[in-house]
This record gives sequence, structure tokens and C-alpha cells, in this order.
Amino acid sequence: MKKLVTAFALCAAMSAMAQTVESENIVGYKTEGINGTARVLTVKFQKVGGGITGLTDILDGATVVQYSDLLQVYDPATGFTDYQWDGTTWFDTTTWDPIIFDVIPGNGFLVLAEAEWTTAGEVASITSYVHPITPATATLVGNAFPAATTLGNFNWDSVATYSDLLQMYDPAFGFIDYQFDGTNWFDTTTWDTIPMTTPITDGFLFLSDLSSITQYLTPYYL
Repeated sequence: MKKLVTAFALCAAMSAMAQTVESENIVGYKTEGINGTARVLTVKFQKVGGGITGLTDILDGATVVQYSDLLQVYDPATGFTDYQWDGTTWFDTTTWDPIIFDVIPGNGFLVLAEAEWTTAGEVASITSYVHPITPATATLVGNAFPAATTLGNFNWDSVATYSDLLQMYDPAFGFIDYQFDGTNWFDTTTWDTIPMTTPITDGFLFLSDLSSITQYLTPYYL
């Protein structure tokens, strides 16, 4: 996990978290502000009509600067791989091999771009969304809705108390570790609890033996 955290910390050090929700309808679009800084970008739409969704189905390629904007995908076996857009397909910047991405809401990428990217499509759910998790592996759990969300929008009932690890990025301190006491998440260094109203803008790193975690559009914990 150290390799993952380090890579995220380096790329997120200049993270710009501002986002603008352009539409919150069943089908809509969202402008993701990046503007020359690195940030985590999470998938918030699926292909209209459902089915297997490719990145090109939901990301407007006209908003991506060809051969310049950078998208990084994490593989536990090899670390981060860099990809760029040639106007038609994404390609590996090392091998130049074209890559087709299949994505689901909640997937996350590191992005370094010159301006803004626009994503569009169908909202996966208007009530709740089940995020798949790789057990015992640090997984980025991203906001699956094109709307504001908080810690309280997730169901933590099955989380192992004082064991499972949640990491959130703070620009001033880097990644901070939190664990669950059955009621609240707390800072493992200071033991200070954080409110369930804490915003989840782009997501968090989650290490657990669970295979999924459910996010609700309306708060689960009030």
C-alpha cells in the first residue's frame, strides 16, 4: 500500500477539488475542473442505456488536449501507467499501444490536464450504488453520483471497527488514516473523530476485507 499512497500523494499534492455540477438529472453532464493541476477524477456516469461503458462513452474527447493531458491508471502489480489521447483512442505513453477502457461509476483515475474535462451519460442509480472492493487491497472508492456526497452517504455497518482503514487526502498534511469505532471515523494519530458531514469530493482509499461498500444518494447516517 505504501507505493499506492506515495503515488497518490505526489500526484494529488496540487489537487484542485472544485467541481461544477451542471445537471443532476437521470441523464446529464458534469464539468470537472482540473486547470493544469493534478487531481483524482472519479467516474460518475454510465453509458446511456446501460451495458459495458468505455471511457470514450462518457468522456467528451473534445475537452481532452491530445498528446498532452495525462491520465494515470493504477495496477496493483505494476503501479501507475500513463495514458494520453490521440483524438480517437487512449494509448500507453511508454508502448504507444492503444488501450480501450471499460469503466464503472466510482472508478477513479489520476488526471493532469490543461483545462476542464466534461463527462456525460446516465446516472447509475438515483437511490444507491454498490461499489465493488478488492478485499485486503487498497481500493479507491470514488463518488458515483454527479452530486455532493459525504461520509454519511455510505453504509459503514459492516466495517471492521479499529481495523479497516480509510485514507483521505489533506493538502496540508497528505494522506490521513482513519478507523471506525462503530459510530464515527477517527484520526488514528490524534483520535479526533470527524463528522459524517465530511465531504467526499473525489473519493478515498479504503482497505478492508469487504468485497463491496454501498453509497446512497441521500445520507445513510443522519
